[in-house]
Amino acid sequence: MQTKSKALSAHVHRLVLDAMLAALFFALSMFSVDLGFIKFTIAPLAILIAGLLFGPVDGAVVGLIGAFLEQLVKYGFSITMPLWIFPAVVRGLLIGALALLMRSYFKKKGGDGFSPAKAGTLLPLFAAFTIISAVSQVRISIVRTFS
Repeated sequence: MQTKSKALSAHVHRLVLDAMLAALFFALSMFSVDLGFIKFTIAPLAILIAGLLFGPVDGAVVGLIGAFLEQLVKYGFSITMPLWIFPAVVRGLLIGALALLMRSYFKKKGGDGFSPAKAGTLLPLFAAFTIISAVSQVRISIVRTFS
């Protein structure tokens, strides 16, 4: 009975962290710089954290919920909403998948996954995450005729 309680507690803890990261994504997305066709924001940081810590599913869920809330508050519900949510979901999937691949790579090399001793080898990983996040955040503005 105790193990069921611990497992349930772990799932609830993870769900709460995902909800907090989605709220962080939403809050950070309110502070952005729009330069015509390019939008600069640090909102994908929440997706990056979720993908790195929990994997691709949680990264995608944080991106989905956060981007949905952003679109709902800023522009309302429209037919183009899935087009604006899709990049955040893909970003979470890619970052989480890369984190899982790197984690399994380090375990095969012998060890327990990520460790401070391997910080030098993690720099390219974080550079890749940053590039994925930056490239997927720069998006072409679509005229919102259906809003």
